[in-house]
Amino acid sequence: MITPADRETEVKVEKYEGTYDANEHSIKVTGTLTDDKVEYSTDGMTWSEDLPMFKNVAETPVTVYVKITNTNYKELPVLQNSVTIIPKAVTVTADDKSKKYGETDPELTATVNGV
Repeated sequence: MITPADRETEVKVEKYEGTYDANEHSIKVTGTLTDDKVEYSTDGMTWSEDLPMFKNVAETPVTVYVKITNTNYKELPVLQNSVTIIPKAVTVTADDKSKKYGETDPELTATVNGV
């Protein structure tokens, strides 16, 4: 019988924290080995080899679970970290307008900063 070896590298799962930017983001897994099978889950029960990606702001951080298996190495515990995307600050400033009684209302305009 062949005994699985200890890992030579430490596997780490880095969280993502950032402001909404219309791009997709996720956790980052480092320290994996060539023959590792890396699976991901957002509920801890359903697993996939596809890294889940997140784009939209969520009220709470989304936890991503990571399961790594390799028949040549000792089993690792399930790892986890989170993805947090916070709202981007946007400022809308209405332009000053005026009119005299009886004139047509001026077109309302504004300046938007932060998009």
